[in-house]
Amino acid sequence: MNAMNPADAIAQDIINAGMAEAVADLFPNAEEASPKKASKAKPAKPAKANAAIAKEKAEAAKAIQFKAASGEVYDLAAGADPKALKSAAADAAKALGAIGKKDADLLSHYLALGKFQSSAAPLFKSSKLYGQFLAKELPASQDLDAALRSNSKWLWEALNKPGAEGGDLLVVLNVNRIEDYKSKNPTVIKRDYKAAKAEAEKLAAAEEMGLSVEEAEAQAQAEKEAEAEKLKALVLEFAKAVANKKDKAEAEADIRDALLHGLFGKKKEAFEFMQSVMP
Repeated sequence: MNAMNPADAIAQDIINAGMAEAVADLFPNAEEASPKKASKAKPAKPAKANAAIAKEKAEAAKAIQFKAASGEVYDLAAGADPKALKSAAADAAKALGAIGKKDADLLSHYLALGKFQSSAAPLFKSSKLYGQFLAKELPASQDLDAALRSNSKWLWEALNKPGAEGGDLLVVLNVNRIEDYKSKNPTVIKRDYKAAKAEAEKLAAAEEMGLSVEEAEAQAQAEKEAEAEKLKALVLEFAKAVANKKDKAEAEADIRDALLHGLFGKKKEAFEFMQSVMP
């Protein structure tokens, strides 16, 4: 066979390159299926490497532990920061000490305690562990009235946590800062907030009906009294219907069922039942 001259060889290379490009366009997955591509596949990880990965995952799954000042160790939730808990617990201890001494600025200490309760509880692996932490590491918290402790948390969240109950606290109490309110006790503040909010809601409802609050309350009272009279009349009719029954056992069963409905607060069911018994 005659040797190809240099010019012909160059032409043939160009043709071959064009053919390869055309094949790639027509069959885009051809290269993936080729033996050459398959030979480049990544080798499977050895068993030793897999064991190391499994060990790492197991270590990560372990609860984070926090060693408290007492020496007790507590399991924290995944992602919890022990340093943040240590700092928060120190602030809470300081606040509890000031509350116990009846410091002049009690409100700020109640808020500090509320902040700790709101932020620290989720750091523990369980609510039981959190309760044990409070009892052992912050024993002064157990000396506080339970409602005061709870309302300190409520107050802090109302002022700082988006979406928390009482988010409109300052508006309802008509103050720019909670420090400006007449009371510094979280329980009193919450009670006053609920009362003021209820009044505001009554006013809004009355205005919607085109009435004053007094007129709306009088109307509600009249409706309540009318409902009571209706119930009284229905009970009398029911009693007559039952008394006229010849079957004593059936009459007693009717009375028992009506009383059960009433005792468990099922007024609607009691009405319907008594009406079904009457002729």
